[in-house]
Amino acid sequence: MNAVVHELIERAQALPIIERAKLIESLIESMSHADKEIEALWAIEAEARIDALERGDIELEGEPNLLTEFRARQK
Repeated sequence: MNAVVHELIERAQALPIIERAKLIESLIESMSHADKEIEALWAIEAEARIDALERGDIELEGEPNLLTEFRARQK
């Protein structure tokens, strides 16, 4: 743990319990926001892949091929 994080933890622990709860809630909410950004990026990527598939730029591999490749890598 770096010095800045250690200092923040010490300062947070010195706060009254209500303020610590608000801080925790805010930190958790900020992490949730990051998840939404990642989900939005994946949605854009998924749409791009669907568009490429519909244009014929990429092809799907059948499940048997994927399973065979996966099993070969596991050996």
